[in-house]
Amino acid sequence: RELQGFLFGSLLLAFMGTASTALHTSGTVLVNDLYRPRFMPHASDRHYIWAIRAAMALCALAGAFVSVWNDSVLTLLQFYYKVASAAGLILLLRWFWWRVNGWADVTAQLSALPVALFYEHAGKLLGHGRDPVALLADFLGGRAPDDRFAISFLL
Repeated sequence: RELQGFLFGSLLLAFMGTASTALHTSGTVLVNDLYRPRFMPHASDRHYIWAIRAAMALCALAGAFVSVWNDSVLTLLQFYYKVASAAGLILLLRWFWWRVNGWADVTAQLSALPVALFYEHAGKLLGHGRDPVALLADFLGGRAPDDRFAISFLL
């Protein structure tokens, strides 16, 4: 029994450490890369600390909303993989082609979410018979939800 409590406590600490790091990083990036240079370039350090705290609270609320809104962790993880992989080709091309620069990275990152959302909801947007994921799944013989994920991931 003591080892079960120790294991639960260590897993809880690991989760909280990861969550607090993600929130702090999100708040810091939002304030230092967006808010500070664009909106308040000459404010005090105290102002930026409070702005980071507010950004962390907004990110936590957004995460809580998404987690309550969705009923499957697997669906969230699959959607994360789709968004993260959308820029993968650009990141690979950057190693081999001199024309791929930082602007290509920014463009890939900004277009990743709309592209992933499009393939996630293409059936609703285009109609049942025009969903590219469903059409390709039917053509390849994929019937399972994992097959649909794999096809939308590749697209």
